[in-house]
Amino acid sequence: MKERLRREHYLLIYADIDKYKLITRATKTVSWTVLTERLKQILGEKFNKIDAGRLDLAQSLRNQMIHYDVELSHPQVYHDFANLLNFIVRFYEEFLAYEDEKSLKDLINENLWLEVDDLYFVFSHDIVYYNNNFMTKEDVEEIEQCQKLTKIESDGKIYSRIKYGDPEEWNDWDSDYADRICHDCGVVKGQYHTKGCDMERCPVCRDQFLSCGCPRKYLEP
Repeated sequence: MKERLRREHYLLIYADIDKYKLITRATKTVSWTVLTERLKQILGEKFNKIDAGRLDLAQSLRNQMIHYDVELSHPQVYHDFANLLNFIVRFYEEFLAYEDEKSLKDLINENLWLEVDDLYFVFSHDIVYYNNNFMTKEDVEEIEQCQKLTKIESDGKIYSRIKYGDPEEWNDWDSDYADRICHDCGVVKGQYHTKGCDMERCPVCRDQFLSCGCPRKYLEP
């Protein structure tokens, strides 16, 4: 960003341009706030659209790191990474790249970009954030499908399936166990387990649904 100011005029990267005759190696360059304000004045609305609040995010993360007060949580860290990387790429292409430079990738080690591409591909194509956890899209689809299977039939009788965290599920357990995601199938409290989950309880005999041996079949919606 300072390089873009320098290209506009070399004095603009300094905090106090009125003292240009006294500029030395020790002279302070612009602060973050002044830097962004000058760019807004020079580059106009196009810069504001690319920024879209992301510079405030970058400043916030920087301040946290400086003061050893960093709290990175999933998936927010991946979202912030992708968000800021997108800003850098777009800023470069819009305001810094020369005509013969099509992409920022032309100036960065190829192996680094391969890592970024792999990370982006995994998190945009294969992995999603669901129920406060990362899981494959196939797992999410299975969970969603099993929410439609609300009843089973056993020996001609209809029974409602027991949801994760229902009082009749595992009443001898600590009451707060369902505050955590199901360790086997990834559902959360109030959802039906997926088929074959070792945590589901049989509505017929109240033993483990997976191994109790009660005859049953799921009733399709």
